[in-house]
Amino acid sequence: DMHAEAVKKRRRTTKKSYSRSIVGATLEVIQKKRTEKAEVRDAAREAALR
Repeated sequence: DMHAEAVKKRRRTTKKSYSRSIVGATLEVIQKKRTEKAEVRDAAREAALR
């Protein structure tokens, strides 16, 4: 019983990962990049290569 209690307590303390804006890229930009479809990303890469 005491062991289970300890396990429960330990599980609670795991920190939730949160997205932080990186230098040169605001959080909105990062979110937009994450949510866009693979096709859009491929097209953007093709355009960048040319």
